[in-house]
Amino acid sequence: NPAFDGHTAYAPLRQFLDEMMSSRVYSKMHTADWWWEIQKRLPRGATVVPVIIASDQTQLSNFSGNKSAWPVYLTIGNIAKSVRRKPSNHATILLGYLPVLDLRIFSEKLQSSKGADLFHLCMQMITAPLVKAGKEGLIAVCPDGLKRKIYPILAAYIANHPEQCLVTCTKQNRCPKCKAAASELGDHPRSEDKPEPRLQAAALTILCAHCEGRADAGEQFDAEGFHPIYPPFWAQLPHADIFSCIAPDLLHQVHKGVFKNHLLEWCESIVGKSEMDHRFRAMSRHPTLRHFTDGISGLKQWTGTEAKEIEKVFIGVVAGALPGKLMLAMQALMDFIAIAQFLEHTSTTLTTMDEKLTTFHKHKATFIAAGGRKLSHFNIPKLHSLEHYTEFIRLFGALDGFNSEAPERLHIDCAKKAYRASNRKGYVSQMTQWLSRQEALHMFRSYLAWTSNQKSKPKAPPSSLTAAPSSLTMAPTLLTAAANPSLHISKFVLAKSPPFRQLSPATISRAFGARKLISALAEYLDTNFPLHRRRPTVYDLFQAYKQVKILVHPVCRLSAPFWDKIQATPPSSSCVRGTKSQIGRFGTVLVRYSCPSIFIRSKGYRTAQVRLIFNLPSTIAPKGHDTPLAYIEWFTAFKSPDPTNGMFKVSRSLDDKGARVAAVVPLSLIHRSCQLIPKWGKVMDVNNADIEKCTNFHVNDFLDLHLYKSVK
Repeated sequence: NPAFDGHTAYAPLRQFLDEMMSSRVYSKMHTADWWWEIQKRLPRGATVVPVIIASDQTQLSNFSGNKSAWPVYLTIGNIAKSVRRKPSNHATILLGYLPVLDLRIFSEKLQSSKGADLFHLCMQMITAPLVKAGKEGLIAVCPDGLKRKIYPILAAYIANHPEQCLVTCTKQNRCPKCKAAASELGDHPRSEDKPEPRLQAAALTILCAHCEGRADAGEQFDAEGFHPIYPPFWAQLPHADIFSCIAPDLLHQVHKGVFKNHLLEWCESIVGKSEMDHRFRAMSRHPTLRHFTDGISGLKQWTGTEAKEIEKVFIGVVAGALPGKLMLAMQALMDFIAIAQFLEHTSTTLTTMDEKLTTFHKHKATFIAAGGRKLSHFNIPKLHSLEHYTEFIRLFGALDGFNSEAPERLHIDCAKKAYRASNRKGYVSQMTQWLSRQEALHMFRSYLAWTSNQKSKPKAPPSSLTAAPSSLTMAPTLLTAAANPSLHISKFVLAKSPPFRQLSPATISRAFGARKLISALAEYLDTNFPLHRRRPTVYDLFQAYKQVKILVHPVCRLSAPFWDKIQATPPSSSCVRGTKSQIGRFGTVLVRYSCPSIFIRSKGYRTAQVRLIFNLPSTIAPKGHDTPLAYIEWFTAFKSPDPTNGMFKVSRSLDDKGARVAAVVPLSLIHRSCQLIPKWGKVMDVNNADIEKCTNFHVNDFLDLHLYKSVK
């Protein structure tokens, strides 16, 4: 597809953060080790095409009918992961549908094994073209218009845990990647004592020997937890190792597994459902967060979205309610989950992930002692899977390129919409026909877009066979965000016309709570425009905005840039025209107040609450002054993080008379929004449920990846 030109990699490379090459970078697939290892096995001039397969069974009928589909998807690691993740780019294609049968013709004992045999037989038919192409290669036209000899090789398989075990022919109470026994899944041994990884050649030997009924095969077959399936579909795939191909599943293993099914339930048992619900209801609001107005105990339908929303505030919710060692274990696991979601990793972040996992296992017994974990062990396959995350990242790159959320989103286009277009009878053939037509329409639209784009470009020379190098030199040193001084001035967007007009200082004081506007604005003018004589009075009229959107730049490329919304809206009870919200929304932010730095832990940032976003009235504005301003109320400077939960503590800045310290600053000095969570004890104080009444807070560094990296 020519649309992928500029977003496609043809050879591996290594990236480092410094000239000494001491900190390796792992982001896209071609920056990791697997591509280098495969490149060495292939002839000179070969181009590796890492094949990524995903499969997941989904329900088609909504209320009745019990109709299901089992799509199999394919994409390639050459295409940038940011492009692969968007369904509209059509970078992932549907290979086919696996049969969904109940197999009642067999006994209940045989149904599972026969279903597994059928799965591998069908997958063998689907992946058969990869055998010859992976061994001999084939000539293909690439997105840049050049011809290359490509070798498509199975690199990764995306599936949930039951399907991972089905693919690798292992039992569901075992690990599909290593030989850890079912009773050892809760252990965290030292690196030299870790269980041996499963190897494809050895596994095939054991499966074959068991299938042939050899007497010496049974003991090892049972010890390694295999299912009697032979031959598996991956037996003949060249250069592939199915056990290393199994990709970590952030959605099912982490968000809906380790966090929702285990950590959340343990903490809920210790804190109590009622107390937990009170804390979620009292949680301070933020534009990017879902507010659980009824708590979480009544949630009936859980998805990954709910789990991820709860993760963002969970440390702040249980802070104070759990004992110290238990908080250390929980904080370590939450840190691991946050770092695992980085879009780009370094040697440092991977080391940190291993350290956090070690800390969790060191203190995990406190969950049993406190009554959260009812069983006396932690032999949980999904918890054990975290042991293999850093190893996979070093081989294949960051995990956002292998998230099972992508194939689940494709179910809408490739299964559910296709099913609705059928008459529900013999629907599989109708679905495939409908999808073929949709694909033809997309290809024609792409062709029209390409031809219209080519008219404005000079014609490229005829394509020729171009060989990709079998090895590359080291990549140039990466520049971090700290090297770009333009990041210290925030870019922002306001409404074309202010929603609030002709506001007097008295109205602003009553509705917005900006009680020191006149004095704070006078101080701003004295500091920045000392020669300007006009000063604000109670008779001046102001124009104000409901919100501002600030462009937040990534920190060391570990997160993507995004627009951050900061609100300053009074409640509808204030009788200010244009207000609709029943409660006031005054966002908390990070403000630059001295030397700038992209890392918040460095000096130069303080938290504040925005009460008013406004323009200077023309009657007092200095000549040429067109910068929008913000009236803010300061919090204290950052102190040392809380030793138990790792969050920074701040409180309201008060003057000698006990009034809040306020200031007027340009919007360009506001770095981004943040969330301040009231500091609670073992039992939540009702008087501390409101951010306006509470005085002590925690800075929530789990709000998003950008803030987490900046603070941590």
